Amino acid sequence: MAKDIVDVAISQIGYSTGSYNTKYGKWFGINNNPWCHMFVCWCARQAGVSSSVIPQTAACRTGISWFKNKNRFKKKGSYTPKRGDIVYFMNIIHHLCSIQA
Repeated sequence: MAKDIVDVAISQIGYSTGSYNTKYGKWFGINNNPWCHMFVCWCARQAGVSSSVIPQTAACRTGISWFKNKNRFKKKGSYTPKRGDIVYFMNIIHHLCSIQA
């Protein structure tokens, strides 16, 4: 049975290198960089989700723009995330994107 994107993400719990040197960066082709959105892309491709559904980008801000341009971005409070949705947590200091479990 094929895994969905959440199952793929869950399978990575416990993976750690303690640095930006990750299998996600190696797979993406720009290792030793922040890997938050690379992880999301890696999980999506492992689950068979194409780049027409989740963009192939290493940058959360680019991902946000992509979803906004496709009218697929929902602001906090206007939508309840479902399993498999990409959630962006942004503030002025840092950011994080995750896959909704």
